[in-house]
Amino acid sequence: MTQAPKGAGSQYITATKDSEGQWLNGSNTYMMEIPPNVPETNFWSVILYDAKYHSMVLNEQYKWGVNSNIEGIQQEKDGSIKLYFSPEKPNGVADKNWIQTNHKQAYFVWFRVYGPKESWYDNSWVLPNIEKK
Repeated sequence: MTQAPKGAGSQYITATKDSEGQWLNGSNTYMMEIPPNVPETNFWSVILYDAKYHSMVLNEQYKWGVNSNIEGIQQEKDGSIKLYFSPEKPNGVADKNWIQTNHKQAYFVWFRVYGPKESWYDNSWVLPNIEKK
């Protein structure tokens, strides 16, 4: 994709592996931390895709993503957001912060910002790697 003017268009980051370099596996529990002050003019989005079919993950939850427009996402005191991907909801995690995965199913994650700001391009805002829990 071409680089849109700052504040317009969208930019994407994909993750296929966790912070230890292992492929994302639906049998495991992972945490994705979104730091505060996401550099977006419009909104951000996280979507999980089935690695085999390249379509959104199908689950009993009928939910494959979250975005900054969803009300009720739990934030940390510093404004960051922790999202969890796992077959069963981890204890203490808000429903809106959890996306159900399927046992033994490989998947990948797309993080998108719509209307990226300067800190997206100058790398002063960085999205950490997804961590296995």
